[in-house]
Amino acid sequence: MRIVLLALIAVIGLPFAFAAGTEGGRKTLLVYDTIAKPFSLMNEIDPILMGLTRFDAEPEKIEAAKLQASDIERADFIVLVGVGGSPTLSPDCIRMLQRAKKPLLCVGHAVNGPGSGTLKNQPIQKAVVDYRETTWPVRLDPFFRLSAGESQILSQVVGGGAPLPLAWRSGNRFAFASLPGEPVLAMIFSDLLLDFYGVKNIPSTGLVFMLDDYHPASDPSMLRRLSDYMAYKHIPFIVLTQSRDVPADATDLMPRETYLDSLRYAQARGARIFLDASADPVLDRESFSADGVIPMGAESRPTISIESGDNFTLYVGSRYFQDTPGSDPVPYRSHAPLLLANGGVLLPANILGGMDGIALDEVRKNIGQIARLRGGVAGIVMPAWLPFQHVRDLVDACLQSALPVIDPLGFGPNPDSQ
Repeated sequence: MRIVLLALIAVIGLPFAFAAGTEGGRKTLLVYDTIAKPFSLMNEIDPILMGLTRFDAEPEKIEAAKLQASDIERADFIVLVGVGGSPTLSPDCIRMLQRAKKPLLCVGHAVNGPGSGTLKNQPIQKAVVDYRETTWPVRLDPFFRLSAGESQILSQVVGGGAPLPLAWRSGNRFAFASLPGEPVLAMIFSDLLLDFYGVKNIPSTGLVFMLDDYHPASDPSMLRRLSDYMAYKHIPFIVLTQSRDVPADATDLMPRETYLDSLRYAQARGARIFLDASADPVLDRESFSADGVIPMGAESRPTISIESGDNFTLYVGSRYFQDTPGSDPVPYRSHAPLLLANGGVLLPANILGGMDGIALDEVRKNIGQIARLRGGVAGIVMPAWLPFQHVRDLVDACLQSALPVIDPLGFGPNPDSQ
């Protein structure tokens, strides 16, 4: 089961999209309806909040029932979200939001704007969404079938009849007739935020490679061969590693010096070494460094962070913990855009299939779709237990996109909004 799951997760990461920091301390306010079961802040609101951190490092969130006029006055950008129903706002707040000239984005049950009633959910299990001249298969649940009137349509559901608007804008008023929980919807939503925040200076698209789960039970020759190949191709890549926690059924552990030597070999050929969540962020960093392996960062729950001498941080993954009464927390990968401080955001792996044959065609197809997004970067996650030939084939398939490979430690400064 472990092999199957990793193969699915490893195919291709959905896009990083470069961060677009707001200038002049602009602040974002996310207003949401009262959350009740089966919904939760962690599963519905926090992923949206992380998407906003592309543009505002510290967006504020507040329950609609607690919203005050002063909160609206302080904000420069407002996102109104209805998860289980339309947010219940005071009459004064409704009037302020309806009259406000600042950008307003209405999402989910709030798509009709402040003060509107709860809408009927009309989900589409097998929808095709058109966005930026690319079509995306997706499940729309929730979905609210509305007329966009004279507004500019940004994205719509196509096929099977008349097009249905998914996202639209009228001036600085934006609407999104679903919740960005599905990977494709999160990608589209993240891209729409570029317009919401008025971003102009957007970096080009690119690729980032990461070898995942390398440890003393792995094959050191595989890492050496991959390092030679990536150096030959002039491709920097991440190696996520640790020496404390290895599979319980592992019977063939390499000597520690062999393990460290393989990491030094990779590091000398352009690999960026990271410690995973099982490592002690202080003791293991010191231990590795003493042996000539310089960790560029460490995975921590809930994020993997990269640190450099310039205090640069890159988050390349996230795990949430879904908890229900009487049960143990169940980890799962979030589909939400994740913050790349000073650089962008990442969506975790697109679950499509294995690494051989036609699956590589799926990889190429998805990279092509990601390239349609402004500033999108495909994060390619490669499990360390795969044979070198399979990883090489995956790398070659990705490079056929002709997108530039981006050094994860070399992201440029944030593009500014207007």
